[in-house]
Amino acid sequence: MIQSEYGTVDLKGMKELDYALKQLPIRAQKKVLKQSVSAGAAVIRKEARKNARKFKRTGNLAKKIKTAYNKAKSRPWFPIYEVGCGEAFYGKFIERGFIAVGPKGEKGGTWKAWRAARKVSKGSRHVAAKPWLRPALSSKEKEAIDKMRIKVGIGIEREAAKLAK
Repeated sequence: MIQSEYGTVDLKGMKELDYALKQLPIRAQKKVLKQSVSAGAAVIRKEARKNARKFKRTGNLAKKIKTAYNKAKSRPWFPIYEVGCGEAFYGKFIERGFIAVGPKGEKGGTWKAWRAARKVSKGSRHVAAKPWLRPALSSKEKEAIDKMRIKVGIGIEREAAKLAK
């Protein structure tokens, strides 16, 4: 399962691979599943980085997009990897949009800069969303599932060869 804060992709229709996977020891099964889900999440991450480069000011957002194993949400047979912006918290604001709020009585004449910025944005306080992760998930969903299927097959063969020795 690939999960992000914007959606989830479930693996279905893998009966043959599932049967072959169940022939392996439990530890090997978990290893194969974790590696395959990680590979699928990497496909989404790559596309998300490509999309984030379109909104480049400093380039930090694209660099900070990572996949991370979420141990708290994962269950033994359902490893969950999250694709997100990690330290670049503002990635969520870019993805969903936000309402610009002026300074709260700070010293130093910052209200002047805020008013000038509002004039440039035609007086609107609403900053439009510029999604970079949702399009990556929707456009690469099938490719990620195919990559996971391939990784499961390769992993099963590898683990079976180890057992045969």
